[in-house]
Amino acid sequence: ITPSRMKHYFETDTSGLWSGFYSRFLWIETWKDKQIVEPMSIDWFDDGRNILLQYKDQLAWARSQNQMTLAPESIEIYKEVKRMKSPVESWRSVTETTADVLGNRYDYHVLKLALLFALFDTAREPVITSKHMSQALKFMESNEKTIARTLRTTTGDPKADALYSMIKAVGGAVTKSQLYNDLANKNKSRNKLFVELLHHHEDKYFKQETTATAGRTSTTWSIIE
Repeated sequence: ITPSRMKHYFETDTSGLWSGFYSRFLWIETWKDKQIVEPMSIDWFDDGRNILLQYKDQLAWARSQNQMTLAPESIEIYKEVKRMKSPVESWRSVTETTADVLGNRYDYHVLKLALLFALFDTAREPVITSKHMSQALKFMESNEKTIARTLRTTTGDPKADALYSMIKAVGGAVTKSQLYNDLANKNKSRNKLFVELLHHHEDKYFKQETTATAGRTSTTWSIIE
């Protein structure tokens, strides 16, 4: 599904939005992040066993655990997450955004993900460590990026996002000369990068307007909000 189509569902399917379906189960995009390590350390040559057998062994161990505990440092991490990312208490508030709703129950998601990482950690200790919490937080960070990209609050490209913010800060539009002189500081390489980013994200985040003048044609780039 495309981000624009997904955004359409967010805006029209209020039952799915307010019931918590989107915030609990719907993952739109995923991508590889080097900081999210694999929960299972797989030895492909471990006495000939394949990955399926290893998975079954780990699942059997996970099912045998009656209780998983939080390590002291994990408790502190969870407290901080709860303080910073407390669930939205007043849904349908006039000040609440769609992103707020989609990020609801953030702290519970982190705890559940950390538990899953702990259960499938081949160290097989019934403890949710800070490593498992960190992996869960990194996963949720990817989810926040997905939400932002889907709702078109960011492009998903840090350099394009920075340019977007720069143009917004100067009124939302720049001419070619302003782009070169003011934003690129007369740096040709930087200006070339800006122009490439503008064209790459044209009609989604930036729009180009050309006006005929007595002399040369005037081109203005504006952000799309």
